Amino acid sequence: MPATLLHPPLIMGLTAGILGLLYVLLSALVVSNRAKTKVLLGDGAEDGQTALLTAIRSHANFAEYVPMALILIGYQETVAGQTLMVKSLCGALILGRVLHPMGMFAGGTNPMRAGGFVLTLTVIAVAAGGDILTILG
Repeated sequence: MPATLLHPPLIMGLTAGILGLLYVLLSALVVSNRAKTKVLLGDGAEDGQTALLTAIRSHANFAEYVPMALILIGYQETVAGQTLMVKSLCGALILGRVLHPMGMFAGGTNPMRAGGFVLTLTVIAVAAGGDILTILG
């Protein structure tokens, strides 16, 4: 089997850096809400404090979906290089991860929250499909 040329995942690295800063911001929102509501454990929802619950879930949702997306995109970039697909997936992931918490904090049902979530799942599905096709040919 011939050697495969591997490309450093620079676009994915940049995306991970941007999303890392967003993760820190979401973490800061949780800490800020904990200090403001004086709820050190739990979400305070039983006391009607939904801002803390919103911050916790925005942070957790990010932590639940971003790592898988970055792993899948990183594989594509390592194998194929800085393709339009890799750049598009990274851009869509950043957009989805910005929109989702904005929608969460806006409250109620809104297109930012749903759109951010759907965009994130689409990125994961497309990247996963691309990885599988790359490996199986």
